[in-house]
Amino acid sequence: MKKLNLIIMVSVCFCVISVQGQLKVNSNGKMHLGDPWYGQDQDNVLSGSIFGSGPHCEPWKGGSKLAFGDFGRYSHFGWNVFIGEYPEPNGALTGDSDQLWLHGKNGYFITNGGNPGPPILYNPSLRSNAMYFTVTVFAPSMFTTSDARFKSNVTSIENPLNKLMNLRGVAYDFNDKERKDILAVRHKVLITEPSDDPPSEKELQAMKDMQEWEELMLQKEHKLGFIAQEVQKIFPDLVKEDDLGYLAIDYNGLIPVIIEAMKEQQRQIQKLEDRIAELSGTIIPKSSTPTVIEETKVNTTNTFLYQNIPNPFTEKTEIRYLLPEDSQDAQLYIFNIQGQNVKTVNLSGNGAGNIFIQGAELAPGTYIYTLYSNGKELDTKRMILTK
Repeated sequence: MKKLNLIIMVSVCFCVISVQGQLKVNSNGKMHLGDPWYGQDQDNVLSGSIFGSGPHCEPWKGGSKLAFGDFGRYSHFGWNVFIGEYPEPNGALTGDSDQLWLHGKNGYFITNGGNPGPPILYNPSLRSNAMYFTVTVFAPSMFTTSDARFKSNVTSIENPLNKLMNLRGVAYDFNDKERKDILAVRHKVLITEPSDDPPSEKELQAMKDMQEWEELMLQKEHKLGFIAQEVQKIFPDLVKEDDLGYLAIDYNGLIPVIIEAMKEQQRQIQKLEDRIAELSGTIIPKSSTPTVIEETKVNTTNTFLYQNIPNPFTEKTEIRYLLPEDSQDAQLYIFNIQGQNVKTVNLSGNGAGNIFIQGAELAPGTYIYTLYSNGKELDTKRMILTK
């Protein structure tokens, strides 16, 4: 029986593999194709060997390839599926580079598990320039190509702060079983019927492992992020569609937007602080436009402006304050980030008090509110109105 199996194996090898050399089986049962060099496998670790052929790669026998299916001709772009040695740096198709070459003309698919399952890593076609992972990828670091020599039409990001304010960060449960199921159908995963023979101990363990894996696929992972369809409306360049039609976000692409938005916000804050500094110690009339007139003294004892609650807010927020005993003319001014006075509230009496600001009265953004009494600035706080 062993001899019959050996004859069949040798016949198949001759049918699917073309080599210049000989098929040999050593006395220890190991097989090699091609002409081995002297002293090959001195540590006796290989089960079989395939050596390159021809005098061009003597004496190391580099450049061998193992083809699967119809190989085709390189000159007619017919290379299909093979494993071999990657060409030398000089571009030769044969040589001793000691580099693995795994080639699939119309893509490649790497799977794991007990049965042929949906790929965990794949490139779907000749026209695809993307590599798809369907599993979590861990790496100590990752670099994105960003050399200036690869870039043209470089322009500054317009209105970064306003665009970021329109983004909605969300918490969500994530599960991509639907995507894995579609991949299984696309790649025609074969589910074989169970054998009548009782499963072995190893097979029982494999069945248990597969069941645990299937249950794991049903679990949802809690995450923080964005909804791709929403991001696409604001930053279309950061959203791409994958080979199955699902949307993905380039989260790294948001980093320059955030940096430019912070710079813009800092400029606006500085402008507002400069504006407040100009108004400090001056009498502010009840009109919406503060004007500078003569400074008067005010007793600021027992004076306080509290942080608005809640902050940030959407519908309504409360601002509490404490005015000095001699307060006769007090106002609360609200400025936008450009330093414009957008709302003035006249305050009566002295001591503790509070007011409510309705979100519908203002546009979403960052605001500064300042408490004045008897023409002098008492305190300033910042609040944020979200959409």
